[in-house]
Amino acid sequence: MHLKGYLKLATAVSLAALPFTIWAGTVDTHGVTGLEPGLWSMHEQGVVHVMGTRHPFEKQLQQCLHKGQGVKATIPSGKGHCTTHERTDHKGVMHWTMACAESGVTMHGKGSVRTSAHAFTSQWQWVSGNPAAPQYVATTDTTIQGHRISARCGAIGH
Repeated sequence: MHLKGYLKLATAVSLAALPFTIWAGTVDTHGVTGLEPGLWSMHEQGVVHVMGTRHPFEKQLQQCLHKGQGVKATIPSGKGHCTTHERTDHKGVMHWTMACAESGVTMHGKGSVRTSAHAFTSQWQWVSGNPAAPQYVATTDTTIQGHRISARCGAIGH
């Protein structure tokens, strides 16, 4: 796979963490504070390191969260060749790890999510590629922050 393909893969993996962050905030289990329903603004920024190069990225979006909203995760969840583990520490911060392997390519991810009713912060790191070709291994570091804008979603709520 060429550099462009690895960058697309690494960026897609990091952007995939955003729905997981929403899920982590909406499920009030294991001591994690749930996010209140309404319109949320989210900002993601990070950098992909691959083949000695650095590629920053940034994404801003708005998301409507509904009361009792279910999982919308687009990342692997322990099915197939992936395993995941999550735990919440005594301060209510959820820590999450994932490992996947398929056809010689591996991906390892770790992250944390700190939530309150009106804000969240999460940090993630993903390492993906073929260990037999270390020059193609990509590391992606991402920070995602969100805050509740309004109790009403308006046009975004659909």
